[in-house]
Amino acid sequence: RTNLGQDIGLAALARRVAPALPIHASTQMSITDGYGARFAADQLGAETIVVGRELSVRDIETVVEALRQPSGSGETDVRVEAFVHGALCVSYSGQCLSSEAWGGRSANRGQCAQACRMPYGF
Repeated sequence: RTNLGQDIGLAALARRVAPALPIHASTQMSITDGYGARFAADQLGAETIVVGRELSVRDIETVVEALRQPSGSGETDVRVEAFVHGALCVSYSGQCLSSEAWGGRSANRGQCAQACRMPYGF
């Protein structure tokens, strides 16, 4: 079993209550830099981090660099994943509220109504 975390508080609680439960930090956790990745790994015990889909290859490399073990081995025990295909949201991953507001479906819970792709007019 794995806990795919979107909520930092819930991930921290899961770590405290079930220390052996693997935690994967979801793209909805808005991890877009090395600081966020280090926090997820060090404070939440995340074994896998799915970086925000808006990151460039260079941004992802920076995240991986931040996660490298201090031993200098060039390795990291935290797996980094990234989306390479699919809908690219105009919002930062995990920060969209328009789907919930316009369609009653939470994008942050996997039910994006893609309100940003609807035709709009003035």
